[in-house]
Amino acid sequence: MKKLIILFIFLISANLLANDYQVNQLKAELTEGQFEATTYLPLKAKVKAIIVLTPTIAGVSILEKTLAKYFSKEGFLVIIPLPYDGEVENLKPDVVKLDDDFLKPAIAAEKFITMVEEKFNLPTNLPVFALGASQGGIRSLIIASHSPRITAAWFATAGGDFASIYAKSKVKTISEFKVKHMNFLGITNDLVYEEYLRDNLKNDPAIACRNIKVPFVQVMTLKDDKVPTANQKILIDNCPKHKVITIDNGHIVGSLSTLKWKKQIKDFFLQQITKK
Repeated sequence: MKKLIILFIFLISANLLANDYQVNQLKAELTEGQFEATTYLPLKAKVKAIIVLTPTIAGVSILEKTLAKYFSKEGFLVIIPLPYDGEVENLKPDVVKLDDDFLKPAIAAEKFITMVEEKFNLPTNLPVFALGASQGGIRSLIIASHSPRITAAWFATAGGDFASIYAKSKVKTISEFKVKHMNFLGITNDLVYEEYLRDNLKNDPAIACRNIKVPFVQVMTLKDDKVPTANQKILIDNCPKHKVITIDNGHIVGSLSTLKWKKQIKDFFLQQITKK
């Protein structure tokens, strides 16, 4: 009987939590490809802003879902762009197409922002924030640098200089891509491969971030080999002046900081709303 009571209480609690938000799916057909997103619509609070929460390279996990539930409960409509195929998945990678993939996060985000405004009958002047860690942090930077709708951004464990990231990252997906790409190109030396990419990749976070004209926070990890610390420091040197939080730890801890500091992120975003 005790177990049944506990289960009953758990089910009631889960149901009450579910009633705080509504989950919806979006699909967008663009010339750049097909994109999908999951949205979390607040049900018990008026929508005060939109957050584009871009997942890590691992895809949508408990990290993004927990953040989405938290922010939707606080009155933010959350858009989580789902993973999409890019040139990294191609068996015979084309470096030109790899470079063209750079703007896809911003193009998709702008489309999803318009779609949620229409779908949920929202004002078209709501503040929009970009949030993400690791690959999601890099894409959040790209969105913030290219979308005029972004009011502020917070990204963790992001870096610049794609050439050295592709050549040196220990992330399994990226290291496997490097091997595949080097084999396709007939390159056997990592340094030669890095220089090849530097000569051929025109788009880069370190360049794009110069266009960010809104407040943003960067979380940098000091013991990172996934997005190497040196690549994260590049953003400090190349981006406009911004707040930098350093963590004396590795990539996973830095990426999970978005969950640990969710209240601080919320407060930072709310401060930007009150300034408008």
